[in-house]
Amino acid sequence: MYALVPSDHYVRRSGQCNLCDRDLAFVLQHARILYRTGIRFYFLGWRDIPEKLRRDPRIARLQGMTVLLAHDGTLITAYKNPQAIRTIRRKVKRAWRAYPARRPGRVSRPRR
Repeated sequence: MYALVPSDHYVRRSGQCNLCDRDLAFVLQHARILYRTGIRFYFLGWRDIPEKLRRDPRIARLQGMTVLLAHDGTLITAYKNPQAIRTIRRKVKRAWRAYPARRPGRVSRPRR
């Protein structure tokens, strides 16, 4: 495995969410992983938390936590939204920059 490198934005957001390194390790270990737009979304839902740990207030407060991780191990951001899984599932699976001719709103026209 590679070392996780926190970005400045992640440091700011994790401070706002009161997310310490131990909490981050728990989220990365137990969360479900969704691959969208070229990055990994780690979403910790209620069912992802082991039953014997659900009553622990330190663990229960992590429900709905989402951590974004780049392919090179950079922690992009962290936020808490219990409904985030719906939005993440609707995202495009691949980054649009890899397919410039297929961007929405862009019409391919023949050159004259």
